[in-house]
Amino acid sequence: MVSAVICSGVAYIFNYSDSTWTEIDDLSSATCSAGDRFGYSVDISGDKAIVGAYYFDGVSTTDEGTAFTFHDNDSVWTEYPRLASSERASDDWFGYSVAIDGDYAIVGAYQDDDNGSESGAAFIFMWNGSAWGTGAIPAEENEKILASNGVEGDYFGISVSLNGNHAIVGATGNSSAYIYTRDEEAWTETIIRPDNIGVSDLYGISVDISGKKAVIGADYDDDKGSDAGAAYVFVQTIKGWEIEDKLLGSDSTDNDNFGYAVAIDGNYAAIGSYLHNSSTGAVYVFERKIRKK
Repeated sequence: MVSAVICSGVAYIFNYSDSTWTEIDDLSSATCSAGDRFGYSVDISGDKAIVGAYYFDGVSTTDEGTAFTFHDNDSVWTEYPRLASSERASDDWFGYSVAIDGDYAIVGAYQDDDNGSESGAAFIFMWNGSAWGTGAIPAEENEKILASNGVEGDYFGISVSLNGNHAIVGATGNSSAYIYTRDEEAWTETIIRPDNIGVSDLYGISVDISGKKAVIGADYDDDKGSDAGAAYVFVQTIKGWEIEDKLLGSDSTDNDNFGYAVAIDGNYAAIGSYLHNSSTGAVYVFERKIRKK
């Protein structure tokens, strides 16, 4: 007798109340299979959640990837149609990175080949009040984003984030991050990259954006030691997006990979360093202070 193949991943929903985080639901899908890596990437915004499964196999593809969506309906998280590329292909790894904010979602597929082998792509989906994207099943994107200067091996889409009218996409292969600003449903590109970034620093391995601030990880930066890592903060000014600071771990050393994960909100940034202290790991929290002139 052959056992049924079930989804081997799960995502957990927690609610904060009375100074306590309580698990209220766990998310899975009957569409998911063992080995799909459901839960590799996650994000949540209000009553909507998104879960990536970048090893998902299509009808005639292998590891094309997908992203599952869930909505909170009266405290019950219900699965909605999953998200997929309209150009589904094997080994695209759609869903390796995901982000959601309000009625928009972005999904990275850094092995997409439109600009060359593993050049990468990102996909924008919009919630129209009753369905994601085009409304097909699975839902297909409203817009596919490619880097204007994309070439083979860029890994564009290895990281993504979304906030308000801004989306940000990392591309470690060309040491760049791309900010896209939405205006009347069109997305305008701005490339942000430090002048002194090294090609092997893996700048763009992680990204996050919040309002007029963005943080980008470069976990192979060598300022504090070989592959100790760093993170860069950019702010939007009247001149455009400008670098404000380079963050380093106070006690970072060789192979800490500071910057492998990043987050920013308001005047605070959190930077993950998962190999710090013999792979014990650490998270560093920074506060932005306004310098008085």
